[in-house]
Amino acid sequence: METDKETHQGYKGRALDVLKKFNIRVWSEVNIQTTRGHFEGKILPRSENDDDKHLVLKIPTGYNIGIDTDTIKEMVETGFEKANYRIPERSSPIRNICRM
Repeated sequence: METDKETHQGYKGRALDVLKKFNIRVWSEVNIQTTRGHFEGKILPRSENDDDKHLVLKIPTGYNIGIDTDTIKEMVETGFEKANYRIPERSSPIRNICRM
């Protein structure tokens, strides 16, 4: 059984609330209706340091876009395929200097 942290990787605050409201998991294929139009794609995980105002969507062209959570009117999961993906950790500039 997946934990909430696995199901909603990196999402918090408003973005997490929206995912839960529409019963959407990270890696879900979704149709999203917003006040700005209709979008289709896969929900990607977020870094825990990112804001809580956007969902990240990989659209069919391969680009990643941010969807403002305040514009979402409806969201439907159309499929799910969990990927083995890890958000790269940012390295500290100080560590890089010390390696010289």
